[in-house]
Amino acid sequence: MLLDTFIPMPRLILVVALLLSNAESKPTAKSKESIEDFHLNLYKSVVAAKSDDNVFLSPYSISLALAMVAEGARDKTEKELLNLLQIPSRDKLNPLAKQLMSISRLPEIKLANRLYPDESFPILPADYNTQIHFICLLSIN
Repeated sequence: MLLDTFIPMPRLILVVALLLSNAESKPTAKSKESIEDFHLNLYKSVVAAKSDDNVFLSPYSISLALAMVAEGARDKTEKELLNLLQIPSRDKLNPLAKQLMSISRLPEIKLANRLYPDESFPILPADYNTQIHFICLLSIN
């Protein structure tokens, strides 16, 4: 099930604009440190598993994808994902996405993440709608 299949683009842009106007705007030093720790630990784990190979990964994209999955997770899975991302609670997920987008000081970042769940795995409407509200678009100058 693809998110962009169900929502007309003008409505999606309106939702994103409303969310961005209410979201936290400045990342804290502690949250930046947690994000950087996650990225470093991820890189170390992948390199350890593939020590003789070249490694190419985007911790940035992986963080955003895991945060998207965490939005729909519950109980043990939710706790494991939040722990992995080093996030204390679910309400910190959307601010995490904004913080990830604001860390880089490059002139511009364009990024698109998409989840492709197994078609046989049911996605609850509440979780689907959460993903629509989770989307953050920023242009960093």
